[in-house]
Amino acid sequence: LLSIDGPAGFELEIIRTWAFQVLLGLRYLHRQRGIVHGDIKPGNLLLNHDWNLKIADFGFAANPAELNRCVLAL
Repeated sequence: LLSIDGPAGFELEIIRTWAFQVLLGLRYLHRQRGIVHGDIKPGNLLLNHDWNLKIADFGFAANPAELNRCVLAL
């Protein structure tokens, strides 16, 4: 497998897996829960003991439907 240069040196296949997990997680949040995270960055992506990625820190998360209601109320 290819290797990414850098301090961590993760293999490309692992990085692809993590990227796919982020996309699946965001799709679930948007489609199933109606949530927009609002602050996706490396510091808000955690790995568990099995190297599965978890999305964290929902401090800026919002429901777009509620945001639209707030704008209309102004």
